[in-house]
Amino acid sequence: MIRYGWICLIFSLSFCQSPEREKRPVRVKREREAFAIMRQDDCFICHGIYDNGGGPAYIRIAEHYETTNENIRMLSRKVLEGGGGVWGGQQMVRHNFIKPGEAESIVKWVLSLDADSVEKRSPINAPFVTIQPDSSQRFTLWLNDNHFAGSAEAVHFNDLSFRSLPTITNPLTIKHQIMIERRGKYFYKLAGKARLYIDGNQVISDREDDREIMLEMEEGIHTLRVEYEMQAKNNLLSLHWLPLGDSYYKLMK
Repeated sequence: MIRYGWICLIFSLSFCQSPEREKRPVRVKREREAFAIMRQDDCFICHGIYDNGGGPAYIRIAEHYETTNENIRMLSRKVLEGGGGVWGGQQMVRHNFIKPGEAESIVKWVLSLDADSVEKRSPINAPFVTIQPDSSQRFTLWLNDNHFAGSAEAVHFNDLSFRSLPTITNPLTIKHQIMIERRGKYFYKLAGKARLYIDGNQVISDREDDREIMLEMEEGIHTLRVEYEMQAKNNLLSLHWLPLGDSYYKLMK
């Protein structure tokens, strides 16, 4: 489970533009700036984007509140003053070092998680990947950890994807090497009951409440391994990540 911090927001007195009318280039720039601030602050100590932590996941907040100027003002004031009560016994701490404009951008990013535009481009809605019989793709697949079974451009599989495998021999292990070009906080998320290992350490278990992780990663090459128990039907396995410079999850390719 990710250990995150509460939304780092400060009350902003000026909201001259409706959230719904903001132009896309301006919105994208604002979202990236907001998420960069959140990475640097304590926002992800108690909150996950999709996993609950000490506080509710940001997606739950987005589902709870409509994106209106009134809600943006209310959430900003709430975080400025601290307190709790909406999400049970958790208490939100004060955040006095975020500028008002930054606070507004952070709130808008949180509330955007439930927007139709974000849902439509969610990596889980991308076309599922075909497994190739050779090693031409970046992710290699292994049955029982030592029998080569093919490769794929991404980890995004369903029942149809697995039909190309010669047999169902568990566990299915997927191996990959990632190049981290800049030190920083990287997010990983699994869809499907699977386990994620990075540099030999398990960072996501197969529990339903442990689907994502934020990691401080150093520059260089890191090994990645996904372990999945294939089923006779209803398979779903998808690996998403959120690298530096992005503000929403995408398929790792």
